[in-house]
Amino acid sequence: MTGQNTREAARLISVAQSAGGGTSPLHQVRLATAHGHVLLSDGATVDEGLAVLDKAAATAATYGMSHQLRSIEGIRKGFELGGGAVKFR
Repeated sequence: MTGQNTREAARLISVAQSAGGGTSPLHQVRLATAHGHVLLSDGATVDEGLAVLDKAAATAATYGMSHQLRSIEGIRKGFELGGGAVKFR
C-alpha cells in the first residue's frame, strides 16, 4: 500500500468509527483491527498501529471474542515475521 493509499484507508476507517452506527463491541473490534492493520503498513504509523491492535485485543478478550483475538494475533505475527512489513490478503 502506498503512503497515499494508507492515509486514505486510515481516514475512511476513522470516518466509519466516528459515524457511531455500530457501537457494538464486535463492530468496534473489527474496525480497530482494520485500522491497526492499515497503520502497520506505513513505517511512520507502526507504533500507533500496534497500540490500536493492543486496545482491540483487550476489548476482544474482555468480550470473549476468540476469533477476533486470533485475527489480531495473526496480523501481529505476520508483521513480526515479515521484518516489520505488512502484507494484505
